[in-house]
Amino acid sequence: MIEVQMNYVLDYISLLERKGEKVYLDLQPAVQRTYNETLQRQFDGTVWASGCKSWYANSQGKITVLYPRLLPQFRRENSHIDAREYELVAG
Repeated sequence: MIEVQMNYVLDYISLLERKGEKVYLDLQPAVQRTYNETLQRQFDGTVWASGCKSWYANSQGKITVLYPRLLPQFRRENSHIDAREYELVAG
């Protein structure tokens, strides 16, 4: 997973370089909210969402440090940055 994440970061940096100096990308709040809601639903029926207490879940019971699917799915979802999901912000 770390290799997929690093490729995503490199894709982000490459996109920034094409946009110019002193800019960054800010993920649109609706995109982040939808993605997080989808992840939480995908934990339904798993041991992680069975009510057991572990460091994987925060005080509200949300699992914030695990991915609920297999690596191939993670790779498909995160192989490249989708610039449409971000707002370009001058820094």
